[in-house]
Formats: sequence, C-alpha cells, structure tokens
Amino acid sequence: MTEVQTGPTILQSLAEGLSRVKFSMANAFRHLADVVQGVTLSQTDPIWLLGTFYGVHNHDTGTDGLGPEAAEAFMKDFKSRIWITYRTGFPTLGPSNLTSDVGWGCTLRSGQMMLAEALLRHVKGRSWTTGSSTDDVTPDPELLQLLGLFADTASAPLSLHNICSAGTSHGVVPGKWLGPWVLCKALEALVNGSQPHGLQVHVVCDPGGGAPALDVQHVRSVFKEAAGAAAVSTSGTTATAEAEAEAAGIARHVSSDDQQQSGAGPGPATADSEAANGEAPGSAEPVSKQAGPGATCESCEDRTHGNAGDGSGSQSSTGLLLLLPLTLGVGKANPLYYPQLLEVLAFPQSVGIIGGRPASSLFFVGHQAGNLVYLDPHEPQPAAQLPAALPTYFCPTVRLMPIASMDPSLAIGFYCSSRDDFDDLAQRLATLSQQHRKAPIVTMAGSSGSSAANGGERLVDGVLSEDLDEEADDSGSLVSRDEADGMSAGVGSPPDGNGMLPGSGLRTKGSRRHEDWELV
Repeated sequence: MTEVQTGPTILQSLAEGLSRVKFSMANAFRHLADVVQGVTLSQTDPIWLLGTFYGVHNHDTGTDGLGPEAAEAFMKDFKSRIWITYRTGFPTLGPSNLTSDVGWGCTLRSGQMMLAEALLRHVKGRSWTTGSSTDDVTPDPELLQLLGLFADTASAPLSLHNICSAGTSHGVVPGKWLGPWVLCKALEALVNGSQPHGLQVHVVCDPGGGAPALDVQHVRSVFKEAAGAAAVSTSGTTATAEAEAEAAGIARHVSSDDQQQSGAGPGPATADSEAANGEAPGSAEPVSKQAGPGATCESCEDRTHGNAGDGSGSQSSTGLLLLLPLTLGVGKANPLYYPQLLEVLAFPQSVGIIGGRPASSLFFVGHQAGNLVYLDPHEPQPAAQLPAALPTYFCPTVRLMPIASMDPSLAIGFYCSSRDDFDDLAQRLATLSQQHRKAPIVTMAGSSGSSAANGGERLVDGVLSEDLDEEADDSGSLVSRDEADGMSAGVGSPPDGNGMLPGSGLRTKGSRRHEDWELV
C-alpha cells in the first residue's frame, strides 16, 4: 500500500531554503539602496506616525523641526508597533504542504500588521508603548494573548493559515502573491466570523470602480446594533447588581454613558486592479501643518479608541476596522493622490496603509518630508514561540521610501471605537473630499447609499451635497474624474488633537480645533 505524503517533500524544503537565501539577499540590497539614495530618517524634519505628530516649531524661522525629545518619543512609539514578517518552519499550510511564506506572503503579513495595530489600539490604547527599546518588551499576558492570535498554526484565529482558508472564495491561494483588494476581502470574511475582542471589519469597495463612496448611515448601524445587543445581554446582570446594592443599602448610579448607543458600518467603494504596477515619477508635497509653539506630539489619545483614560482598553467593546482598497493609477500612482495619502496617515483613526513597491508589499505607518515610514515584512524569521520570541514582533529599525515609488494598488485602514469616533473620521474624510474635488480618494454617501458611480447625493460636512463625480472645467463643461487627472489638487490641513503622550513630556493645549502647544 502506497504511503500518503503528509509533509513537505525534500524538493519543497530545498526550494524554500533557496527562496529564503534569495529574499534575504534581496532584502539586504534593498536596504543598502535606501541608504545610498539617502532615504533614511532625518534628524531635522518632523514626523507623523499613525495620527501622532512629532516635531518642534521654531518661532524665529517659522519652520517645524524634530527636536531631541520629539525624536526620542517617536522612536519609542515606532518600536511599539507590532511587526509581523515572513516565518519559516511553521506547521504545513493546508494541502499546499508549505512551511514558509517567504517569497509570496508579504501582503498577508502587511494585512496582519494592520489588523494587529487595530486590535492593539482596541485592547491597549493608542498611547501604549513597550518601553524604550525592543529589548525591554515586557511579556504582559494581554499582549502575549493578542500576539497569539497571529501565531502560524491552524488553531490561531488570525493566523496565515486561517486567512488563506477564509480568503479562498476571494482568490487567496497559498504560495501565490495577492494584492490589497483580495486581502481586504479575506480579512473581512475571517474577522467577522469570530470578531476577536469585539472587533469587526468592513471593506469599502465597489466592483464598479471609481472613487469609493462611504455610506455613513450604514456604517453607523454596526455600533448601533452592537450597543443594542450589549444592552440586552447586560440588562439582567445590571438589574441583579442594582437589587443587591439596594439590599445592602448602597445607592447605585448608572451614568448616561452606560446607556448611550453609538454606531458605524459598511458602504460601497472601489475595486482594486491587482495588476497595477510600476513607479510614479516626481516627489510628494508634504502635508501642510499649522504647528504652534514648543515641542509637539499630536496624539489621538484614548479618545480615538474609546477606552478609559488609563489606556487599558475594553476587550468586549465593539470596534470597527474600516478598509479602503484603492487603485490610484495604471502602472504608476498618480501624484495627485500623494497629499491625500500623507494626510490620512495623520488622521487619529489611522492604522496605516497596506501598499509597497511593485510586487513587494510594505506596511506604511507614517511619513517624513514626503517619504513614507514603513515596516517591512520581508525579513525571514523562524516560526515564533512565545514568550521567548516576543522581541521579534517589534522592529528596531526605521525605514523610509519616497512616496513616488509607491505601487498604485493599496489599502488604507482606519480604526473606530465608537459612533462618535466614526463620525469624526467621516467629517475628516468629507473635508478631504471637498479639498480634492478633482480626484478624491473617497466620497461620502448619504443614507440612501448612492455611490459616486450612480450619481447620487453625498454627505459632505454633515449635509447632502451634489454629486462630485463630475467637475466643470474652465469652459463650464463637465469632465470625468479620469479627465481631471491633469488638474491640480490642493493640500489639506492635518488633523488636530489634544492630550498628552505618556512618557513624552509633550502635551497639547486648548481645544481639539486649535493647535497651541506647550512643553511640560
């Protein structure tokens, strides 16, 4: 009787070994090229990192820079972002018998990094950090449990194995490279099936193409339904607790916040052409800033993830990861979109951009002087065994890439913890859409859910406005968005924020709508 082969063959193992060597060498050459081209972290230019601004305003020159304290706070923040890379020697990946994703899994790893960032913010809060360096990572149980969700085994809910399985109907095939749109649909299918820590995923996309339209009312329903379900499930517990408190002679007060409902949910958007390839020439304009005096760290703080002020988070509360897959050109990214991409990385709800170079995925988390700050999944590491492998999930090296080198196929991610948080994001996106009417990356749909392609009305600044799919040129004739590619687009102002980034010594002053800063 012929024995059935259940593990990788000698030929497969040899091929995987050669692949690891090949990509390790390619990675080394790529990093060397970054240094030669001068794309390294500047010690003078301010930085945005996932909604937080690090910099110092010079009153004498009227310019922004990166002071020592802001630079140190940035490094502490960057080294606390979860880094997920190629792994080798993990249990076989289904029928493929693959035991490594080297050479084909970079987009999947970028997707895991974005998902991990959303969960980290949902559970621990945006202000959470590991410490001053990757060697100082404290193996706290909550962090280990979160990272365990991404272990490379079929039993881990958010593993490479399960993403591939959940994405089969969307075109995910182990061993083959995939683009951001397919990845987004796979993550949506996987996460919404288990809702880890109450997190849900919604993909804003429309197979018809064009700028995606975000249906605000539909997205709000996610939080409304979750709040209703929570109210039903906890009503008996609350009544029992109140009865016990009354019996003990203790007055129990339930705040209005405990009973408030909040909302967010899905809407249509663009489909991603996975074949888009090539590099776009030119350089990016930096997002305009209105920095005030003093060293600044503009943080979303715990307001953006709806957690308590201590940043401890809530494992049962509803959170929404909103994914926006886009194709911003054919063969190369259109430079008209650069300012918008830089600006969304400054939104407090930003959890990064899944993008990269042509056929090489990277996870973008910030920008400095027109260069994108990224985490690189192309770093082969042995299959992780926690807690010993905890340091391998945090990257000690900051890398940058010119935005002009970005592949046009990408996916933008936002994390919203509540309806209020989503409404703030919708307002920012509506403002961005107005500022870039000729070529917006997203438009806003009203409760009817009409999309850009259908010529419906749009929710802009809280009111329904006329369709922005077509614009009048100087002669008064309507032109399509594609025809408007050659028209100029302005640069919007970065988002504002308030609060203090723990450990940085830097704090904002005044309201959320003003940028006045002080060093404390």
